[in-house]
Amino acid sequence: MLTPKRSTSSASNDTVRKAGGGDNQPVIFIRTALVVCLLALVCFVLPLEWLGTKVENESRYKRRYLENHADDIATLLLGHSLFAVSFNPHVLGDSVFMTSQVNRKLWYDVELARRYLPMLPNLHTVLYPINIGYLAADGRSITEGAEYARSWHLYCDGFPQRWLCRSLLASGHLSYRSFHSGVGCDSLGYTAHTNRKDGLRPTVSSTQHEPEVVDRYARLLAELAGLCHDRGVRFIAVVCPASDSYLGQCTDRLHADLQHVVATVQAQQPMEFRNYLDDIDFRCDTLYYDDLHLNHSGATRFAQRVKEDFGL
Repeated sequence: MLTPKRSTSSASNDTVRKAGGGDNQPVIFIRTALVVCLLALVCFVLPLEWLGTKVENESRYKRRYLENHADDIATLLLGHSLFAVSFNPHVLGDSVFMTSQVNRKLWYDVELARRYLPMLPNLHTVLYPINIGYLAADGRSITEGAEYARSWHLYCDGFPQRWLCRSLLASGHLSYRSFHSGVGCDSLGYTAHTNRKDGLRPTVSSTQHEPEVVDRYARLLAELAGLCHDRGVRFIAVVCPASDSYLGQCTDRLHADLQHVVATVQAQQPMEFRNYLDDIDFRCDTLYYDDLHLNHSGATRFAQRVKEDFGL
């Protein structure tokens, strides 16, 4: 009886299978790719992530100053750029320190207060700036949170943001900018701008806020005031001066939101407050370096007014 002759292609396929090649090629490729990715992570990304936490910058300087001069600080400035570049802390003496940083959200100020207030035995006053056009309280952005994660060891609000912000790669900060070393502020944490306003456009971030945004801001500001009250620390909030061109963009809704926030906080916690937004002493454009931020001359005058008004 004759046995059917096998085709050449079938014999070749059997040879490939016996050699372990055909069906296993995709598996081998995936395994190889995983090994390469793992090696790249271990040999390249992880060292860069570690180096990113060692770069000397403004955030690390301010954290280190707080921890190394805890006994020396009597007045603490929190908040964002409306203090960081628009309030001259030297007017208040050498026992003041500026932790304020550009674009900081209120959530991080609450976390900073929660951590550092118990470490400052001689602290008696905390000041906070309110930006009527940007009641920013959210701490969920991993892009903004990456700097606080690596320099302050403060991590984003919520999951998975709390974990993703710890990685320069995951937060989108794995670039040469993350490794730029330099401290722009002076010894008390202040960054002075000496130039003058020159036709810059108004910088109102929002003509109105969603109700839930306003409520969250009020809730967190009340929490910040409460943390100060629990430590016997005086809490002062101010609305910083703005130029006429900025004021022209502030709607009635923004003013109503501000009033709601202040009333809500003061109904729950002790908070001293003053609104300098349209103060007559700050109507001259030569006091500003843009439509919202004061230059060094304006920042010095503003600090002097706050010092006098609150008896600091």
